[in-house]
Amino acid sequence: MSATKESETSPGYFLACARAPAKLCVIAEPAESRRQVIITAFDPLKGRGAELTRFDVDIGMNVGELSPEGARYAAITSTGGPLNIFSLRGERTQVIKLKNWSNPLQTLYWAADGKGFFVISSSSNDASLLYVDLRGDVHKLRDHVALGDSPASPDGRHLAFMSQTTDGNMWTMEKF
Repeated sequence: MSATKESETSPGYFLACARAPAKLCVIAEPAESRRQVIITAFDPLKGRGAELTRFDVDIGMNVGELSPEGARYAAITSTGGPLNIFSLRGERTQVIKLKNWSNPLQTLYWAADGKGFFVISSSSNDASLLYVDLRGDVHKLRDHVALGDSPASPDGRHLAFMSQTTDGNMWTMEKF
């Protein structure tokens, strides 16, 4: 089968599918200007579908994820936040400002119940794993972490992450 214009994606695209029983899959890809992300429906058998939403981002930002039920797309549009939840059904965008947290945001994943997010936030020398609820309340879970793809289990009972620490000694030598 040859590729058609409708099935091609832009560099930096992200493909995601909602959890069953929802059937929605989406492609999130940067616009040519890199200042917007466009979310379109995608059917593995039929190809690209309708545009569902688009939103502005800082250049190079394309950090987001489809909600478990497939009705919303959450994104970090700027490293300073806030988190934005874009409706894929034409409803108003929800803006979540993190309370008492100012470090840059890197990555987010929906919690299995759709009532919050697991977020990686970085400082100059560390990365923290946070749980952020839909009101913006921040719960720091752990330092020295990185998340892989889809870290939360579908039942919401487990979370996969990598933890790394570095320990070292410094020596000074005199009169050698």
